[in-house]
Amino acid sequence: MRSPIDGIIKSPMANIGARLNVGDACATVVDTDPMTAIGQVSEVDIAKISVGMAAEVELITGQSFDGVVRYISPAAHPDTRTFRIEVEVPNPDGIARDGVTALTRLPLASEKAHKISPAILTLNDAGQVGLRAVDDDNTTEFFPVTVLGGEQDGVWVSGLPDNVTVITVGQDYVTDGQMVEPVLETAEVAQ
Repeated sequence: MRSPIDGIIKSPMANIGARLNVGDACATVVDTDPMTAIGQVSEVDIAKISVGMAAEVELITGQSFDGVVRYISPAAHPDTRTFRIEVEVPNPDGIARDGVTALTRLPLASEKAHKISPAILTLNDAGQVGLRAVDDDNTTEFFPVTVLGGEQDGVWVSGLPDNVTVITVGQDYVTDGQMVEPVLETAEVAQ
């Protein structure tokens, strides 16, 4: 018998001399080059990803590999609203093993963002998520924001001007156009 693909026998299913019926499996052959990292992407982020995009796959074993997005599902999973993506990773030496947990990173276009405490996010009367801030004349105004991601010590948001004086205490007790007396503190800005 010959396998139609090159690879490694994962587990023999039949012993020498065993009788097999037509269509029974006699062995499982795994082709480890290339490997495929499979993951799910939120419906919020799927438009930022394209086939052919570079990716980095880091295995739980500590090994890292460069790969390329080869497939994006055309439809979301009905329960999770996430899209399946596949990243192809060259594995000529067979270092990566099938079934190992992996973290896939996809470099997206950079944009300016502010890192804030999620506790200062609020809603305006139209239900938009944003921040209340104070302008140069100490008048309050609302800035809608988009949450880009989070870390243990805050969330990154876009939609704010480069310099903004954000109301961090009492933001829900003021309305747009109200005069206030701000107490200043500095926030982190990054790209």
